[in-house]
Amino acid sequence: MKRSGKNFIVAFILVCHVLLFATLLFSYLRIVFQAHQQYGKAKASTEVLTDKAAPENTSAWNIRQACRRPNLRIFYFVHTAPKNADKRRILRRTIGDPKIASEMNSAIAFLVGEAPDLNDHEAVLGEALREGDIVVLNFTDTYKNLTYKFLHGAKWVSDNCLLEPTAAVVKLDDDVVVNLFALSAYLHSGVMALTGIHCQVWTGAAPFRTRKSKWYVSRKDYGSKVYPPYCAGAAFIMQPSVLFALYEASSHVPYLWVDDVYITGVLGEYANVTLIEMIQYIISGKGKKTPGVKETTIFLHTGWYGTSSAEMERIWQTFKEYNRTVMHDFNRNVHAYYRSVG
Repeated sequence: MKRSGKNFIVAFILVCHVLLFATLLFSYLRIVFQAHQQYGKAKASTEVLTDKAAPENTSAWNIRQACRRPNLRIFYFVHTAPKNADKRRILRRTIGDPKIASEMNSAIAFLVGEAPDLNDHEAVLGEALREGDIVVLNFTDTYKNLTYKFLHGAKWVSDNCLLEPTAAVVKLDDDVVVNLFALSAYLHSGVMALTGIHCQVWTGAAPFRTRKSKWYVSRKDYGSKVYPPYCAGAAFIMQPSVLFALYEASSHVPYLWVDDVYITGVLGEYANVTLIEMIQYIISGKGKKTPGVKETTIFLHTGWYGTSSAEMERIWQTFKEYNRTVMHDFNRNVHAYYRSVG
């Protein structure tokens, strides 16, 4: 009887050890599997999902054809969110209008991740098939994944587009109204001979260390007390060589989720990219009312003002009216300004 009880205890302990080992093994395999999934997603993140659903002769491939046009002058590289179909519509009716794109020799690509909601994701895929100007990247589209959106978008451009060295890559958020007439004059002025990122430059900014902040960054993620100079991320201009230099630098520099700081500041510093101030041509700030624009305004970032779609289109009409005089005066003023500083 004693031996039987002893054997039972030994067997019980053995079974417990086996169950514990099985539990640990299962947990380990689950972690490995999840890591493999994430790695697989990262590897595939530059794939255009519409490629899987559409043959090459459909509109889903239009953007590849557009960014391979000979002597393409302006390439709009637009960050957009899945639900922002209305903002994409406005950009298509303004800078993306086929007639204007033909006259300006420009093309537009909307970069978007997978929507967390399946219905939203299917809507984006349908829009991509219909419009042919959306690049759907294989990661979840969230605010903290904007750095991924830029880097995977840059890789997509590198793999799929044939941009001339003199082309202008214009990075935009989808809530920016562009005065393409002033933009064209800016590019014609010779200022793009200054290689770098043309933007509104921020200097002396410190990381937010308060955990409740939307922009909280821990000391582990970024140890320095001050960020390097960086560009406001809503709108900036660069040459293709700069875009690719930033992407290349990302393989050497630890990741940071704050996209404008990381892309134009941390990576820009590593890649020795010059930041060229153009704040006098950008309107961006906070307020209850959208500010008025000038002939020389190139970018109006509406996000902080709560600007309606109708108001954005009204601003576009204002820019069109300014086009009667902007080319001559703007070209003269920009040339004089950058001759004095450059």
